[in-house]
Amino acid sequence: MRNIVILGASGSIGRQALEAVRLNGDKFRIVGLSVNTDVGFLIRAAKEFGVKKVAVSDDASRKAAETALKAEGLKLVSVSELCRTEEADTVLSAVVGIAGLRPALEVLRAGKILALANKEAMITGGRFLKRAEKEYGGKIMPVDSEHSAVMQCLSQSSKCVKNIILTASGGAFRDLTAEELKNVTPEKALLHPVWKMGKKVTVDSATLMNKGLEVIEAMYLFDISLDKIKVLQHRESIIHSLVEYDDGTMLAALSRPDMRIPIQLALSYPERYDVGAGGLDLASVGCLNFGAIDCEKFPCLKIALDAAGKGEAAIIALNAADEVAVKAFIDGKIAFTDISEVVGNTVERFSDMNVGCEEDVFNIDALASQYTISNLIREVR
Repeated sequence: MRNIVILGASGSIGRQALEAVRLNGDKFRIVGLSVNTDVGFLIRAAKEFGVKKVAVSDDASRKAAETALKAEGLKLVSVSELCRTEEADTVLSAVVGIAGLRPALEVLRAGKILALANKEAMITGGRFLKRAEKEYGGKIMPVDSEHSAVMQCLSQSSKCVKNIILTASGGAFRDLTAEELKNVTPEKALLHPVWKMGKKVTVDSATLMNKGLEVIEAMYLFDISLDKIKVLQHRESIIHSLVEYDDGTMLAALSRPDMRIPIQLALSYPERYDVGAGGLDLASVGCLNFGAIDCEKFPCLKIALDAAGKGEAAIIALNAADEVAVKAFIDGKIAFTDISEVVGNTVERFSDMNVGCEEDVFNIDALASQYTISNLIREVR
């Protein structure tokens, strides 16, 4: 029986994690839940899974919910306390944005398993997370389907790796021309052809920024150099990643494109349980298609890879600027093709800053976010 805390329970990953637990109630026990603002969902989920300890991240929502939570017999604690709760051995972090870095560090410093769906935490603070993992005996388990696949392909041998190959569906606009991309709308960008995800990551998939962020995440997770991580377009999203070894052998992890599979594996590894995703019938699939990524048409991928080569400050600025730019696009303030220009300008501005401690991560994030907001209109004219 795995005792689990879910941070960000009301989001896409959190809800799919709860579904995996429903299907395997004899294998998992949820001992804590957190949300940002959706207190109604928190109460319903706590009742269903018999949870007594909960947290609400947003200050205003937390204050407004105190009476209602108490009336339901729920103990309201801080997110920090939830991360360190003695009952839990695994904490799934599905928090959105850099806000997930502090909780992730708390989990690892408590010596627990961190099932990490919050890629921004690893991107911005990977060095500090890996240090905490080593010093306190915790363990980082990737939830992203690509990194879960890499982990499985590396399990036989972590030596003699020539390349890690992350696959990309290509997003909602993979078949559009560069000219057509100028006129796409937020509504169309939020219609991913394969995966069901939150708004931010869906737009990032459309720009291919998400794949750039995943490359950076892989660098930290697997302690591998940037030049050994490749990106390959694979429309069907059946092969989630590959590992190429020095002898030319490639190992790949294949499954249906269903996030419940990597979520469950992060919670139960090395055990595997049915999550209702169904098997993979390769005869029905028929064929698998692959192709090179066009970085001229999707410059966000190149900007992310360039930032990875420049160092931590550039990566932090990249993440901060992308959050601001994607929100501006969703709100109709900038065009889809403006996102790369906005992010690129901010990365150049902050690439030379020093990252000596954890607080530097948050300081650079705040500065880069404010810079992007202040210069957004001027940059896209």
